[in-house]
Amino acid sequence: MATDPRGPEAIPAGPAARLLGVGGRMLSAIIAGVQTRAELLLVEMSAERAKLGSMAALGVAASFAVLLGLVFTSAVVIVYFWDNHRLAAVCAVAAFYWIVAVALVVTLMRKIQRQAPPFAATIDALRRDYIALTGQSPNTPKLGERD
Repeated sequence: MATDPRGPEAIPAGPAARLLGVGGRMLSAIIAGVQTRAELLLVEMSAERAKLGSMAALGVAASFAVLLGLVFTSAVVIVYFWDNHRLAAVCAVAAFYWIVAVALVVTLMRKIQRQAPPFAATIDALRRDYIALTGQSPNTPKLGERD
């Protein structure tokens, strides 16, 4: 098998070899792009998992503390008014809890509606890739837009 002393780059390539070279470079660029998007997705998934874990732990601890505080405060109010206005004291404590519960549910619903979807950076990167490859915008709404 004969080799050119000037190296493999010096051997003139035919159209098929050039086409394969272009295809290989395109494939490597596509793979690099997919790898970048996958790494971005993994970073976002890790951040979301850490955020949810810390929020859950704080939520459980806060809920326990608030529950104990409310139980003892309720007991104090009911015991204080037990001799003269026991029914009024129990109804007032129950009404307070219902008002707080409704306010918390409304606040939670508003927060859920305003929250950005998870993996927003990955979705935006994929949308930009789609636009760059096709030259047209996908028929999906932009992040943060709701019907």
